[in-house]
Amino acid sequence: MDTKVCTACKKEKDITEFAKHKRYKNGISWCRQCIREYGSERRKKYPLEIYAWTNMRTRCNNPNSAKYPRYGGRGIKVCPEWATFKQFYEDMGPKPTPRHQIDRADNDGDYCPENCRWVTPAENARNCSRTKLSREKVAAIRESYAAGGCSHRQLAKQYGVTHNNIGAITRKQIWRDVL
Repeated sequence: MDTKVCTACKKEKDITEFAKHKRYKNGISWCRQCIREYGSERRKKYPLEIYAWTNMRTRCNNPNSAKYPRYGGRGIKVCPEWATFKQFYEDMGPKPTPRHQIDRADNDGDYCPENCRWVTPAENARNCSRTKLSREKVAAIRESYAAGGCSHRQLAKQYGVTHNNIGAITRKQIWRDVL
């Protein structure tokens, strides 16, 4: 039976108690229990909102970020008040649920208290600069299709989306909250 000493708790444990992960090279090796405890301790110390704050700053300030061209590269900035997580958290408050994301009401505006809110992923996708449809267009698509005379393909061509997307809209599989 192979054993190993955990770098965190300093206990000798069976080799199967250790996670196989490239991060634990160079003599650093934590057992699964220590990794689990560290993770729960870190989540208590740093709430989910800190990840939204960190990612927001990275998108806007780090040219090496994959998302920088769509944020910082377009001139979108984080307001100076949000240089600290504490102020960001005071302004935004806690996420309503762990799934909520930070969103800018004005897609071309900066990240600041007046322009930001917590939204669901579906709401965030609708406010994306790549989204071609608005609530009004979705309502018009449903009305046109219900009135008859327009196929999914015709509506798709008219609104610049796929016919599968039109089908999902007319069946209320997406944009459910639009009448």
